[in-house]
Amino acid sequence: MTRLSFGIKTTPQNVSFADILKVWEEADTIPVIEHAWLWDHLQPMRGDTSIPVPEGWTALAALAARTTRLQIGLVVTNNLIRR
Repeated sequence: MTRLSFGIKTTPQNVSFADILKVWEEADTIPVIEHAWLWDHLQPMRGDTSIPVPEGWTALAALAARTTRLQIGLVVTNNLIRR
């Protein structure tokens, strides 16, 4: 039987990086939360498309530097913009 695990996904849209970091740092202290995820879109998926969205891999690296226990990843990444 596969063991159930819990994680979080934070959408880097209409929030500051500081707010995302706060959520990830708190999740890192909660043992039942084992993993955390971002997305890799360069513009908002809906709403005001002029709002900046952090680049996924860079944001992931910055969050990894501030957490110690969480397994991390991107829900989706766009290989076409990384040639």
